[in-house]
Amino acid sequence: MSVTTILIALIVVAVLLLGIIITVIVKSRKVKPADEYDDEYDDDDYNTGNDEEEDTRSRRRRQVRHSDATIPLDVQEQTKKTKKQWKIILENQETWEKYTFIFYDNIGIGRGQKTPEFEKYITITDDPRISKLHCAIIHEGDRLYLKDMDSRNGTYLNGQSLDEPVAIQKEDVIGLGKTKIEVKKILRERD
Repeated sequence: MSVTTILIALIVVAVLLLGIIITVIVKSRKVKPADEYDDEYDDDDYNTGNDEEEDTRSRRRRQVRHSDATIPLDVQEQTKKTKKQWKIILENQETWEKYTFIFYDNIGIGRGQKTPEFEKYITITDDPRISKLHCAIIHEGDRLYLKDMDSRNGTYLNGQSLDEPVAIQKEDVIGLGKTKIEVKKILRERD
C-alpha cells in the first residue's frame, strides 16, 4: 500500500467519525432536560398565586395572539396574572422520548399537526392506530384531565377506557393505539 492510499483511508474514517459525532449531538439536543423550569413551579400540589417575575418570563415565551393587540395592556396584564401556567413532562415508554410543555389550557395528542384549538400538540407518527386528533390534556379548575377526542381506537388511562374526562396525576400511563405515554411530572406555577 502506498502512503497516498493510507492517507485517503484515514481521511474517510475521520469524516465518518465526524458525521457520527454530529448526529449524536443533534439527537441529544432534541430532548429537553426534564427539570429545566423546576425552580419556577410547585411539584404536584398546584398552589395558586402571582409572581411578577415569572409572569414577565412567560410573556416573553408566549406568542402574542392577534386578539391581544386590541385589548388594552392593563387588561392583558390582569388576565395573564390570574391565569396560571402548567408544566407537564411526559415520556413515551417505548422510545423514551420526553415531551416537556408549558401551557395554560390544553395539549392535543395525535398523528396530525398542531391546530389553533390547542396551545401545544404532540405528534406521534409511528403508530397507525392513533387518530389524527386522538386525545387531549385539558385544564379545568385546579386539575388536568385526559379527554378522548372521539378517536377510532379509544384512549386509555392506566388500562381503563375513557368515556369521559378523567383527572391525571404523576405516574399515570396514557394508552393510545399501541403507544403508552407516562406522566412523569405535573407542575403548577407557584405564588
